[in-house]
Amino acid sequence: MEKKKIVVLDAFLKPIFGGGQIVTNLLFKYLSNDFDVKFVGDKTRSDPFYSVAIPGFRDSYLRRLILWIFSFRSVYRTVKGNELGMSNIQYRFVVSLPKFFVDKLVNKDAIKLMEGADVIISNSMYDPFLLRVAKIRGKKIIRVNHLPLNLESTRKIDLFLRYICDRNDAELISVVLSGSQAKASNDLGIKTVLIPNGIEQTNISDKVISDTLNKFGLAGKRFLFSIGRLQDSQKGFSLSIRAMSLLKDKDLVYVIAGSGPDRDYYTNLVSSLGLTDRVKLIGFVSDEEKLALMHSSFAFLQPSYFESFGIVTLEALSQGAIVLVSRNEGSVDMIKDGENGFFIELREEDIKNKIETVLGMTEKERGRIKTNAIQTAKVYSAENMISKYVDLIADQR
Repeated sequence: MEKKKIVVLDAFLKPIFGGGQIVTNLLFKYLSNDFDVKFVGDKTRSDPFYSVAIPGFRDSYLRRLILWIFSFRSVYRTVKGNELGMSNIQYRFVVSLPKFFVDKLVNKDAIKLMEGADVIISNSMYDPFLLRVAKIRGKKIIRVNHLPLNLESTRKIDLFLRYICDRNDAELISVVLSGSQAKASNDLGIKTVLIPNGIEQTNISDKVISDTLNKFGLAGKRFLFSIGRLQDSQKGFSLSIRAMSLLKDKDLVYVIAGSGPDRDYYTNLVSSLGLTDRVKLIGFVSDEEKLALMHSSFAFLQPSYFESFGIVTLEALSQGAIVLVSRNEGSVDMIKDGENGFFIELREEDIKNKIETVLGMTEKERGRIKTNAIQTAKVYSAENMISKYVDLIADQR
């Protein structure tokens, strides 16, 4: 029996830019066991800030010029409309680029792959570009919502996709990652399926842990750990840095991994608060190093202003870390306050108080939280996630 043909769309295949690409990588890897799976996007690049990364677009100087012209136009219109935010810019960009240009710029081989597929899995904000020009009549389009649906721009992208699919008699299914996302998607009149993100369960060796701690000068030290894109408007690391300034009498180091546009801002903030010996910005870390730091941390801290899921929190749970996380669309389903982790309010005083709570816990109390954390992570396994996608793909209209 001929396998169903699946095309997975995303800017990158390597898991370099957060939870979205991690899930894309897992889908491509595991669905290939049951289906004929092709990927449209960049399979090799590892630079998350590469130009305007759009799946299926040819790379040329003309292409870059046209894209940047419309990028700046989108920025201008977003600022003029007082709708600041990257997702708003992305939305305006997607709908403003004329179909004529899209048709000229897309990679024709990518379009052929899509047109020959039975199911297209869309993971990128820019996928509507390709769906506008490809012949998708009768196909199943699975839209994976990695951005919070409380963002107006995200809802507009989904409505735009619904419009494209309705015009082409294609079936649109919105995969959401949390209960709150499911309600928002249903309100848009789009068929919705709840499939939380999953991760591969990984045990880190003692050698990797030892090498990682030595590499970053953390052997024998008690430390908090955070990781993510250094963009304060989303990740809120300035709050946890300021909280550290309220804990100067504690024997504690705060380690932040990741890169992004606000690195200099964080560096200057750390210096101005006199925390250069107690807050470390260590840049990019490998997957093994990330998990080793989670495993060894006294607590994992994630003070995000918004997350559609927060896959790093799940990874931290899998390593038995005690997580301190803000309430967002994913964490409210994942975390049971005081059982497998703790919620924090987005105020430096509350973050400081929760850190002190963890510092005051007995080893027995810490062991209970850690055991519950690991059990929670097992529910969110990659295998459980993939089995739900397999069922969704196999389901007939």
